[in-house]
Amino acid sequence: SSRRTKHIKVRYFFVKDKVDNKEVEIAHCLTEEMWADLMTKPRQGKGYKQFRAVVMNCPVEYSDQDELLHEAKYDAQAKREGHIKTSTKHDTKMTTEQAKG
Repeated sequence: SSRRTKHIKVRYFFVKDKVDNKEVEIAHCLTEEMWADLMTKPRQGKGYKQFRAVVMNCPVEYSDQDELLHEAKYDAQAKREGHIKTSTKHDTKMTTEQAKG
């Protein structure tokens, strides 16, 4: 083997030794079952929704609008309970003037 392919030979025999010693079992997986493909290959439609559901632990028919509504309700409740301080135009103006001065 040449210098250019020596690393391939080393990796191949490393994996082959692990398989021969029964430390690793190699199994064929279909592209449709490869969850990591979501990050490397463009998916559309149903395939994308199924991958997203597994990775994000959400329903297959997940909607961004539903999430935005949920966040708005959560933020409104947090403001009512005093967990989030709301800023006013006056506060922003004072901060801007302080930054200038």
